[in-house]
Parts: sequence; structure tokens; C-alpha cells
Amino acid sequence: MVSNMAVGTDGGIVNPAMGQSFVIGDAISVAGTLVKLVNTGKMVLCDAGEEPDGYMLTDTKDRVTEVALENVPRGVGALVEGHKIVVPLLANNAEIAIGDALETADGGTVDKKNGAGWIVGKALEAVPAETGGFITIRVSKRYASS
Repeated sequence: MVSNMAVGTDGGIVNPAMGQSFVIGDAISVAGTLVKLVNTGKMVLCDAGEEPDGYMLTDTKDRVTEVALENVPRGVGALVEGHKIVVPLLANNAEIAIGDALETADGGTVDKKNGAGWIVGKALEAVPAETGGFITIRVSKRYASS
């Protein structure tokens, strides 16, 4: 008996995991980078103001040369409400306090909410301004009109 898996309409097992494999259309050098699904079926970098569809579970680097590649299959994590994840910060980020809402920023990063846009979640740690790096967040994806 299979208790924690769903059966697909074709009789096969559907992956119920919160991470799924996609072809990644952009070269991505760090795990946690936010990505979006495009009409080619590929995941690409999510930029400021765009809706994120997931985050990279790893990078797209070649395991021998360490060069980030395009159009390679990799795991993408789902943005599940309430989950704790680590994502990259915009290099010139604003000062962030615990509980601040974080929105999508350029290159698959996040920054403190500043106007309308897609909120990814809330900061679980404080970060000084213009430090970049990474931040731990609690996922709470939604669109904010202002």
C-alpha cells in the first residue's frame, strides 16, 4: 500500500515532494535564487516585480568546471506557506529587521518591501543595509498593491 503518494491519471505515481526537477534556462550560481516559470516550460531568474514560482535547491554549475550553465535540469523548491528557506539578498539591500516583508528584487534576490510588488515572505533575521549575502525567511507569498 502506498499511503503518502498520489496516483496520476495515467496510473503512474505523481511526485508529491515540495521540490521538482525543471530545466533551468539561466546560469545560476547560488542555491536559494528565486525563479519563475516561463512559457517554454523552463524556470528562469525572477526579477523585481515578477511573481516567483520557486527557489533553486542548488546551483546550475558544472560539477567539474564549476561554471554555471544554462538549460540544465535542476531541483526547484516550492514556495510553501510557512516554510523557512534561505534566499540571496540584493547586494545593496535596505536595512532589514526581523518581521519585515521581503519582495522580489533583481537577479532572483529579495529586498525589504518598498511599494507594490510580489512579497516572498518575512525576515527571520535582521540584516544591516548594503551587506548582500543571504537571509532566512518564512514564506508567505502574495502580491501587495502598495
